[in-house]
Amino acid sequence: MKKITDNMGRFFGPQPNAYKKGHKVSDEIRLKMSLAAKKRMSKPGYVNPNDIPGVREKISKAHTGKKVSLETRKKNRIRMLKQWHGNNWDKVIFTPKKIAAQIRHSKEHDEWRISVFKRDNFVCQVCKKGGGELQAHHIKPFANYPEMRFDINNGQTVHKKCHNHKGFTWKIRPTYQNPNWGSQI
Repeated sequence: MKKITDNMGRFFGPQPNAYKKGHKVSDEIRLKMSLAAKKRMSKPGYVNPNDIPGVREKISKAHTGKKVSLETRKKNRIRMLKQWHGNNWDKVIFTPKKIAAQIRHSKEHDEWRISVFKRDNFVCQVCKKGGGELQAHHIKPFANYPEMRFDINNGQTVHKKCHNHKGFTWKIRPTYQNPNWGSQI
């Protein structure tokens, strides 16, 4: 590639790495690049471009509408599971949305909800107030414990506001959440 420079000796025109876009690199080179980037970031005075005001918004706008490959979505999902659930990320089970919706709209689920409400006398188990907009909450997560979905002992009555309150997960099921979540909510 011929370099084109101005009278000050500055390079302009297509960037040299533009020709390498989409180029596959070996794991060895990738490791070297990663170590070089970490070294560069550890130097005093380094400013992360994401910390500059407006940069994140520009990146978000540039990515809007772009399709993400299935492979990338899987990688992102695993990354987020590791962040949320720590070492137990691979034990988390998710029910596909369509199946979950069918189960939640079934007669069996409606009967379970009503029996949970009756058992708790239509009183929220968080704030201990009766009436209002009540919801039946699965103590052990619906997706992770399919055998307990319709077990009355795995349900409790809560108000919609109490159910959506950010501190709710700590009061009801502290063992099923990552302890670092409190600072992220």
